[in-house]
Amino acid sequence: MEIIESLKLEASEICWMLPKYKFEDSSIDKYVPLLLSDGICVIENFIDQSLCEFLVHKANHIIENRNQFVSFESNDTDKRIYGIDRLDESFRLDDEMKLAHTISTKFYRARNPDWFQMLGNITYAPNNQGSGSGWHRDSRYSHQFKAIIYLSDVTDESGPFEYFKGSHLKESLNNTADFLGVSKKAYRFEDEQVDHLEASGILSKRTTVKGGKGTVVLADTRGLHRGKPLLEGERWALTRYYFERQIPKHFASKYPALEE
Repeated sequence: MEIIESLKLEASEICWMLPKYKFEDSSIDKYVPLLLSDGICVIENFIDQSLCEFLVHKANHIIENRNQFVSFESNDTDKRIYGIDRLDESFRLDDEMKLAHTISTKFYRARNPDWFQMLGNITYAPNNQGSGSGWHRDSRYSHQFKAIIYLSDVTDESGPFEYFKGSHLKESLNNTADFLGVSKKAYRFEDEQVDHLEASGILSKRTTVKGGKGTVVLADTRGLHRGKPLLEGERWALTRYYFERQIPKHFASKYPALEE
């Protein structure tokens, strides 16, 4: 089985490197190389703080009055609305997200990647696991581009995004599996495993992204990441999921039923 997993990973990398549509835009040249080499880059003041506050107000209204569209994760501490841009056009942010969308075209080398947005509000409770419910990869094989916008100020106590630079690369996936003695198809990891990987130098020192409202984190979430468990307060974020082609059905099935 491990031979099959290795072949799948190798085939995925070959497909990823095949020539595709090239999008030339010098305005994004400082971001895309970081995404490809490190798997992450951060842009502060990506959207106005006043807009962040407006979106939180709108999201609170939806959560209170249309809770049939809210799903719960991380031991029910993480409220999510998948496809919130379908519920309220205020969350589309077409103008504000032009740069991120252009970056997505060069990341995937595709003319028009598909996308949707997810609103997340996670609050402190003793049993919270952080956004994403612990350390994980979104995919073992496919590179996955996300833009995560902080809608509230995020400190070390309020669940910052954490990421291991370079962990999105094939070599890191193989080294992680070999060191832990687990299958290459493993995509979720315990805190103790991750701490051991970091202490042993198999992974680089983790990057913890603290920032004010309006900060955006651009990441290849094939890399190992999590939202750090909260020690207090809450965190609001809006995440845009990009896909090289169409949105997978398992995500689209979570969208609000707008025919009501």
